[in-house]
Amino acid sequence: MDKKRLSKYTKLQAEIAILTGWIAEAEINATAAFDTVQSGAEFPYSVKPVVVKGVSTKELQRLTTRKAAKEAECKAIEDFVASVEDSTMWLMLTQRYIKGLPLKQVAELVGYSTEYTSRRISGYLSESCQLMSTHIN
Repeated sequence: MDKKRLSKYTKLQAEIAILTGWIAEAEINATAAFDTVQSGAEFPYSVKPVVVKGVSTKELQRLTTRKAAKEAECKAIEDFVASVEDSTMWLMLTQRYIKGLPLKQVAELVGYSTEYTSRRISGYLSESCQLMSTHIN
């Protein structure tokens, strides 16, 4: 996991919210077809209006697939941060990437300078990437 991927978390959450709204809107504003039908097999026949609503399955599938991919990416980021055992590092990663706080506020929260906080996060992420590549190979 690297900073670039972690930094996408808050934007991914915003995109998921937008996609959720679009999906709901598509379902509410479904295309409608109007017609009438005759009821009963015997005289007197009565005419009843019928409305059939439908959503473009292609569009809905596209939105749903995109939303699922974004949710999976968020889950991967959340799982990575949750797996951090060091409490201070977990706090720094959670506040910086999950909550989206500026580095200066994260540094104040943990009692470090901004530069030291940045170096600690970079060092941890670099170390975790090296460990992951070692396990893969």
